[in-house]
Amino acid sequence: MIKNYIPQNFIILRNEKGEEYILTGEYGGYLYGDSWRLSTKIVSVKRDKEGDIRVKTKSKSQYILRSNHIRITGLMGSILSNFDDYSIVVNNEEEFNNWISVYGIS
Repeated sequence: MIKNYIPQNFIILRNEKGEEYILTGEYGGYLYGDSWRLSTKIVSVKRDKEGDIRVKTKSKSQYILRSNHIRITGLMGSILSNFDDYSIVVNNEEEFNNWISVYGIS
């Protein structure tokens, strides 16, 4: 079953093998704190007819990414400090546009 995610916040990471992942962060509320998620490996990137970028991962999850949601929350920054073998590929809109162009998307 395909799960769709529209993250409130996200960045793209790459590990030492060149595999790319999505690190997402969601804001919590009064009862629940902020949360984060690291996707499985990215396997495809496409633009849909509405103009959104749809990223499919190895686990068959689908992330709908919007350039105005690229940011690192405090929790994501804390988590990221423990990911020694990952580097940030996308952390702003210009990097996002360059990244999707690698997949043939303009």
